[in-house]
Amino acid sequence: MKLVESAEARSDVLRDLGYDLRDFDLAQGWLILEESSAERITLDYLIPRFAPKPTRIRTVSAGGTGGVESTFLEFGKLVLFVHREEVFKRRAWVVVAGDASGQDAVDKLKKTTWPTDRFRFFSKPRFEDYYAHRFQ
Repeated sequence: MKLVESAEARSDVLRDLGYDLRDFDLAQGWLILEESSAERITLDYLIPRFAPKPTRIRTVSAGGTGGVESTFLEFGKLVLFVHREEVFKRRAWVVVAGDASGQDAVDKLKKTTWPTDRFRFFSKPRFEDYYAHRFQ
Protein backbone atom coordinates (compact mmCIF):
# COMPACT_ATOMS: atom_id res chain seq x y z
CA MET A 1 0.00 0.00 0.00
CA LYS A 2 1.33 3.40 -0.98
CA LEU A 3 0.57 6.54 1.06
CA VAL A 4 -0.84 9.38 -1.05
CA GLU A 5 0.60 12.71 0.12
CA SER A 6 -0.43 15.54 -2.20
CA ALA A 7 -3.85 16.93 -3.19
CA GLU A 8 -2.98 16.19 -6.82
CA ALA A 9 -2.17 12.56 -6.04
CA ARG A 10 -5.39 12.19 -4.03
CA SER A 11 -7.32 13.61 -7.02
CA ASP A 12 -5.64 11.03 -9.27
CA VAL A 13 -6.67 8.21 -6.94
CA LEU A 14 -10.28 9.38 -6.95
CA ARG A 15 -10.26 9.77 -10.73
CA ASP A 16 -8.98 6.18 -11.03
CA LEU A 17 -11.92 5.10 -8.86
CA GLY A 18 -14.35 6.77 -11.25
CA TYR A 19 -14.99 10.13 -9.58
CA ASP A 20 -15.14 13.19 -11.82
CA LEU A 21 -13.36 16.11 -10.20
CA ARG A 22 -13.59 18.83 -12.87
CA ASP A 23 -12.92 22.21 -11.28
CA PHE A 24 -13.16 20.55 -7.87
CA ASP A 25 -10.03 22.22 -6.57
CA LEU A 26 -11.12 25.68 -7.77
CA ALA A 27 -14.13 26.10 -5.50
CA GLN A 28 -13.88 28.30 -2.43
CA GLY A 29 -16.80 26.49 -0.89
CA TRP A 30 -19.83 24.34 -1.51
CA LEU A 31 -23.51 25.02 -0.85
CA ILE A 32 -25.67 21.94 -0.38
CA LEU A 33 -29.35 22.59 -0.97
CA GLU A 34 -32.29 20.32 -0.31
CA GLU A 35 -33.63 20.08 -3.83
CA SER A 36 -32.72 20.78 -7.43
CA SER A 37 -35.25 23.62 -7.87
CA ALA A 38 -33.63 25.51 -4.99
CA GLU A 39 -30.21 24.85 -6.51
CA ARG A 40 -31.29 26.07 -9.96
CA ILE A 41 -32.92 29.25 -8.64
CA THR A 42 -29.92 29.96 -6.44
CA LEU A 43 -27.50 29.55 -9.36
CA ASP A 44 -29.56 31.32 -12.01
CA TYR A 45 -31.17 34.14 -10.04
CA LEU A 46 -30.09 34.62 -6.43
CA ILE A 47 -26.32 34.56 -6.83
CA PRO A 48 -26.27 36.79 -9.95
CA ARG A 49 -28.69 39.27 -8.39
CA PHE A 50 -27.50 39.43 -4.78
CA ALA A 51 -23.88 38.27 -5.03
CA PRO A 52 -22.88 39.38 -8.53
CA LYS A 53 -19.13 39.28 -8.03
CA PRO A 54 -17.57 36.27 -9.66
CA THR A 55 -17.93 33.55 -7.09
CA ARG A 56 -16.29 30.19 -6.84
CA ILE A 57 -19.04 28.57 -4.80
CA ARG A 58 -20.31 25.26 -6.12
CA THR A 59 -23.78 23.94 -5.40
CA VAL A 60 -25.05 20.41 -4.80
CA SER A 61 -28.65 19.19 -4.65
CA ALA A 62 -29.36 16.56 -1.99
CA GLY A 63 -32.58 15.29 -3.60
CA GLY A 64 -34.78 16.10 -0.58
CA THR A 65 -34.34 16.42 3.16
CA GLY A 66 -33.95 12.67 3.47
CA GLY A 67 -30.73 12.88 1.47
CA VAL A 68 -29.22 15.97 3.09
CA GLU A 69 -27.29 14.28 5.87
CA SER A 70 -25.80 11.51 3.71
CA THR A 71 -24.99 13.96 0.89
CA PHE A 72 -23.21 16.29 3.27
CA LEU A 73 -21.27 13.57 5.07
CA GLU A 74 -20.16 11.80 1.86
CA PHE A 75 -19.33 15.07 0.16
CA GLY A 76 -17.35 16.12 3.23
CA LYS A 77 -15.30 12.92 3.07
CA LEU A 78 -14.49 13.54 -0.57
CA VAL A 79 -13.48 17.17 0.04
CA LEU A 80 -11.35 16.30 3.05
CA PHE A 81 -9.65 13.43 1.23
CA VAL A 82 -8.67 15.60 -1.71
CA HIS A 83 -7.87 18.78 0.21
CA ARG A 84 -6.38 18.14 3.61
CA GLU A 85 -4.86 21.61 3.46
CA GLU A 86 -6.33 24.08 5.98
CA VAL A 87 -7.58 26.54 3.35
CA PHE A 88 -10.30 24.07 2.30
CA LYS A 89 -11.31 22.92 5.75
CA ARG A 90 -14.94 23.50 6.73
CA ARG A 91 -15.84 25.23 3.44
CA ALA A 92 -19.35 23.79 3.00
CA TRP A 93 -22.79 24.99 4.01
CA VAL A 94 -26.22 23.34 4.03
CA VAL A 95 -29.53 25.21 3.57
CA VAL A 96 -32.87 23.39 3.54
CA ALA A 97 -36.59 24.14 3.85
CA GLY A 98 -37.92 25.02 7.29
CA ASP A 99 -40.39 22.15 7.60
CA ALA A 100 -40.02 19.49 10.29
CA SER A 101 -37.82 17.23 8.14
CA GLY A 102 -35.54 20.14 7.21
CA GLN A 103 -35.19 21.18 10.84
CA ASP A 104 -34.46 17.57 11.78
CA ALA A 105 -31.74 17.32 9.10
CA VAL A 106 -30.11 20.52 10.38
CA ASP A 107 -30.28 19.30 13.99
CA LYS A 108 -28.50 16.06 13.01
CA LEU A 109 -25.78 17.90 11.09
CA LYS A 110 -25.17 20.28 13.97
CA LYS A 111 -24.06 17.24 15.99
CA THR A 112 -21.11 16.67 13.62
CA THR A 113 -17.69 18.20 14.17
CA TRP A 114 -18.44 21.02 11.72
CA PRO A 115 -19.26 24.51 13.02
CA THR A 116 -23.01 24.76 13.68
CA ASP A 117 -23.31 28.00 11.68
CA ARG A 118 -22.78 25.95 8.50
CA PHE A 119 -26.29 24.45 8.77
CA ARG A 120 -29.48 26.46 8.31
CA PHE A 121 -33.07 26.12 7.33
CA PHE A 122 -35.37 28.69 5.79
CA SER A 123 -38.04 30.23 8.02
CA LYS A 124 -40.79 28.98 5.67
CA PRO A 125 -41.58 25.27 5.37
CA ARG A 126 -41.12 25.03 1.59
CA PHE A 127 -38.67 26.71 -0.76
CA GLU A 128 -41.59 27.33 -3.12
CA ASP A 129 -43.11 29.64 -0.48
CA TYR A 130 -40.50 32.20 -1.54
CA TYR A 131 -41.63 32.24 -5.18
CA ALA A 132 -43.27 35.44 -6.42
CA HIS A 133 -47.04 35.29 -5.88
CA ARG A 134 -47.80 34.84 -9.59
CA PHE A 135 -45.70 31.62 -9.66
CA GLN A 136 -47.22 29.98 -6.60
